[in-house]
Amino acid sequence: MTEDILKELFRLDQKGLHCLRDKVYLELQAIKDTMLFLEKRAAIEQEYGKQMLQLSRSMNDVSQQHSGTYGNAWQQSLKVHEIIGEQRLHFADNVNHVANDLQLLLDNMEEKSKEVEELGTKHSQQLADAEVLLQLNEKLGSQQKSQQQRKSSIHRIPRKGLFRHNRAPIVELGKMEEPRAPASHLDHPQHQALLMGLKDVNDECCAALRYQLARYAYAFEQAIASDGLALDDDHGMGLRSLAERIDKESDLMGFIQSYNNQNVSRLRGGSDLFRSKLTSASLSAPVFGVDLKTLVSRNGGVPIILIRCARAVEEHGLDTIGIYRIPGISTQVQKLRAALNQDCAGHHLLENDCVPEEINNVTSVLKLWLRELPDPLFPRSLYPYFIDAAKSDDEQSRVNDISMMVHELPEENYMTLEYLMRHLEKVQQHQMHNKMDASNLATIFGMTLMGYEEASSNDLDHLQEAHYQMQVVQIILENYHVIFASDE
Repeated sequence: MTEDILKELFRLDQKGLHCLRDKVYLELQAIKDTMLFLEKRAAIEQEYGKQMLQLSRSMNDVSQQHSGTYGNAWQQSLKVHEIIGEQRLHFADNVNHVANDLQLLLDNMEEKSKEVEELGTKHSQQLADAEVLLQLNEKLGSQQKSQQQRKSSIHRIPRKGLFRHNRAPIVELGKMEEPRAPASHLDHPQHQALLMGLKDVNDECCAALRYQLARYAYAFEQAIASDGLALDDDHGMGLRSLAERIDKESDLMGFIQSYNNQNVSRLRGGSDLFRSKLTSASLSAPVFGVDLKTLVSRNGGVPIILIRCARAVEEHGLDTIGIYRIPGISTQVQKLRAALNQDCAGHHLLENDCVPEEINNVTSVLKLWLRELPDPLFPRSLYPYFIDAAKSDDEQSRVNDISMMVHELPEENYMTLEYLMRHLEKVQQHQMHNKMDASNLATIFGMTLMGYEEASSNDLDHLQEAHYQMQVVQIILENYHVIFASDE
């Protein structure tokens, strides 16, 4: 089949190169279109997975007030939806990997195509130069032929046949030169190399694109199969099986029995019940999503959630490898968040002080609290000034400018930042054990503490800003004793 294709291309002469070049452009465009589609598909799946996780976890607290077969079935159903959300996020990651590989393929193929194009241009120029040279040779040959004919006619001796055949060699010379004029470059090795080079690029594009589409199809099949198992597995934990477990008669009987066993204080009436709930809700003031000024005024100092989480880490996690870098278990982190949001001062942070996963849950919930601040710890109004300070070429100027900006922070932001940096300074002192130096901690807390400027929509701008954010945090952490000298 390959030989037939090459013969057909050779038959087209110079048009064969143009034909194959156009085909390569179509393949590159196909790769680009597929890559864009997969990027958008991954974004849709990622958003779907995040929304599913958020919905199922937000409903988990509400479902705890239901009991009986319905309460159990409903909680299990929410777990199924949480699993589906996590599976969709995993599928989005797989699709992103395929899209990234297609981007690398596109860059590589465009580079190879460009190299072949340059060789083709060079070859065409050589052919054009050879054509000009051939025309000059033909012109010179024609002039020489004319001169020979004139000389022959002048010196011709008709009575003797000595030069009777003089014209024949001239004619033969012309005949010998004529085939050189239309000499084709079809069999030129460089022409063949160009065709083979373009065909190799085309074949590689087709094969690689087909492979990546097969990867995407396999990931898609896995996602659909996983969703199907979550909906109805063989262990009776699918949505249909869970719905069939609901027994309304049993739930009603259980509710009547529990209602009959309630204390007299809970039987005073609906108004007392709602009043007690309202009172408890007002006493359990939330801490997540609340601005720093409110938290500081409520606690009379550094927010209690920061104090409790930092103490837990300093007592049980300073030597834990990857502290603050390794995330906790997402479901446990959300449960801990909900508990602290209801009773930040009284809830016990660690159920088992010796389990590393427990302390990772604490560090994750602290980072979550910082991310959910309405205005980041480094306020948005001062954000550009911190970034500009980090861009300074002189190291000492960076330290001085950032130190000056730290002292420009509002009082509640300043005291919270000072406490957090004092804690992180203790963490980095144990870097021989936990492997978390100032650079690693700055990488974790850069965007967490500073957020980002929404005006910059370019991914490259975000990466550049993230670098400066990490630099700001690292400089503050490395110069903690200098910047906060007056508070020690």
